[in-house]
Amino acid sequence: MNSGTKIIYPFLVFLTVFATDLSAHPHVFLDCDIDFIFDENGLAGIKHRWVFDEMYSVTFLQDFDLNGDGVLNNNELENIYQNAFIALKDYNYFNIIHINGKEFIIKKHSNFKALIVNNRLVYEFVVHCPIKASNKVNTIKVSILDETNYIAMDISDRSPIFSGKKNMFRIEHTKKDHHEWTGTGECIPSHITVKFTKI
Repeated sequence: MNSGTKIIYPFLVFLTVFATDLSAHPHVFLDCDIDFIFDENGLAGIKHRWVFDEMYSVTFLQDFDLNGDGVLNNNELENIYQNAFIALKDYNYFNIIHINGKEFIIKKHSNFKALIVNNRLVYEFVVHCPIKASNKVNTIKVSILDETNYIAMDISDRSPIFSGKKNMFRIEHTKKDHHEWTGTGECIPSHITVKFTKI
């Protein structure tokens, strides 16, 4: 089973039979806000806000908004967390992160929420990737990608966002807006690169 099928359609077992064919083209689309959260020590983590496409949202909510009231109650949220979201950890939450050139594997997340906003499913969560600031430049590069291409994940125009105690640091960033696919099918993902030091 590919990652998109396992995570996004855990309730449609028949899709696993066709996983190879389905992953050739995106079947789910979402926009990602990426918010770099700073505390007094440096970078504390990255907050994600994923807004899913309307068609997928309707299909998903038919299975998880069990009472059909358009609001996710605590029991429904727990069901989503346990049976849809938590599997993301096996895929590093679709994050490709490099800190000072070294790949970073996410060990902790927090503040998961699932919302319905304008009839669209929204995930919000924070991944913890603490980087202590110093007089030396620290660099973090973040891409959001489902490597099977089952889920098309685009970094939003609003990103990057910087929050928390950002004014304590000198922060620069660059952004590559769109994925590029090579002739061999390899993806060069969109990404955000952030560099920061103490002021």
